[in-house]
Amino acid sequence: MSKRDPIAYFVHRQNITRYQRLLHTPLEPDRRRAVLDLLAQEEAAEREVDIAGDGGAHPTDELPKLLRALGIVPQRLAFDDSDTMQGIQRVCTACGNKNQCQRELAAGTAAIRYHDYCPNAMSLDTLFDSK
Repeated sequence: MSKRDPIAYFVHRQNITRYQRLLHTPLEPDRRRAVLDLLAQEEAAEREVDIAGDGGAHPTDELPKLLRALGIVPQRLAFDDSDTMQGIQRVCTACGNKNQCQRELAAGTAAIRYHDYCPNAMSLDTLFDSK
C-alpha cells in the first residue's frame, strides 16, 4: 500500500473516525480498551500508508541484510517473534537513513556502526540481550 492508494487511506480514515465516535459513547471498560486497541492499530496502518509512499517499491530491503550482518536469521525472527519483526519493519519503513544503511551494508560496516544511524538499534540490542 502507498499514499498513492487513496482507497486504503480512505478505509483507514473511516475506521479511525468510527472508533473515535465510539469512544464518545458510554462503554464498559473492556469494550473501551478493545476500541482503543483497534483505534491504535488503524492509526498505525494509516501512518504506514503515508510512509510507504516515501519508501520506494521495497521500503524494508535493508532490514534482512542488516539482520544477517548482525547474525540474526530474518526468517527465524519472523517465525519466533512475529510482533518484534513487524515492529522493526514498521520502523525501517519510516527510516530516513536508508542511504547510510545501504552504504554501511555495502562497506561491510553496518554491524559495527548501526547504532550511529539505525532507529531500530535499541530493538536490535534487545534481541541480543534476550539470547
